[in-house]
Amino acid sequence: MVKITFQEKEYETDNMTDEQKGLVENIHQGQITEEKLKRDIESASYALKSTQAMGSAQTTRLKALLDDGKKDKG
Repeated sequence: MVKITFQEKEYETDNMTDEQKGLVENIHQGQITEEKLKRDIESASYALKSTQAMGSAQTTRLKALLDDGKKDKG
């Protein structure tokens, strides 16, 4: 016997039809997938911001070197 809470009411899966049990499982899997995608988005956002910051720092450094006349005049 497994109890689940759905819309603030408890249900026992032993009393559910096969269709109801299938829907419960699908909803559960959807929630797991949603949480994984949220974590993936957070990770991708962090990677994007890090890449943008590195590019900005390198752009600033190159500009400073070129403005100081330190570029190769070869």
